[in-house]
Amino acid sequence: MTKAISDVADYDAADVTLATGAATRERILAIAADAFASKGYHATGIAELSEKTGVGRGSLYHHIRSKENLLYEISVSLVGDMVDTAAAIAASPLSAEQRLRLLAREQVRSVSEHRAGLTVSLHEARALTPEHRQKVIGLRRRYIQIWSDVMAEGAAEGSLRPVSPLILRGFLGLFNSTYLWLDLQGPLTSEQIADEFLDLAFEGIIKRPPELERTGVA
Repeated sequence: MTKAISDVADYDAADVTLATGAATRERILAIAADAFASKGYHATGIAELSEKTGVGRGSLYHHIRSKENLLYEISVSLVGDMVDTAAAIAASPLSAEQRLRLLAREQVRSVSEHRAGLTVSLHEARALTPEHRQKVIGLRRRYIQIWSDVMAEGAAEGSLRPVSPLILRGFLGLFNSTYLWLDLQGPLTSEQIADEFLDLAFEGIIKRPPELERTGVA
């Protein structure tokens, strides 16, 4: 019995250590993303990151291994999460139009919640090693492909017209560019911004009778 109690205590202590380590790592990623976004990757040194995070240089290297690896972790974790979420939406039984609306909402939500990280991912990718850069680029291409597949399914079911790669880039640009100007204190939520842009893409700016207006996901 004594041994069992000791085992449980050791297990709980290990859990706490792992949880604390994961929390520290997440905090380092968030602080580094802010620093890289505001000053630039090359202008931000390890000493500065150590000071901002309150983690000694030795411990900091334990968590991140290198500054380049830190940049990679910021990029791949955010884009990877976006791909996973987009894939789940694309696999849902909703119509193509409804899935596009959800994809758009998730895209703008990601920008609103991880603006610094996405800014870094887009602007500092050239600082990554070729291997890391290709992995991030591969995730981005996968993300674009998910949107493309959903739009192609909409065209096949007759609810959307086929679009060229050029139109797809412009369509995605509506949502991707929000990281440049999104105001978290503005009057619209990220969901409302996504809906406004999607309505523009679906309906254009030509005024139509109310009975012809589309309705999106509630």
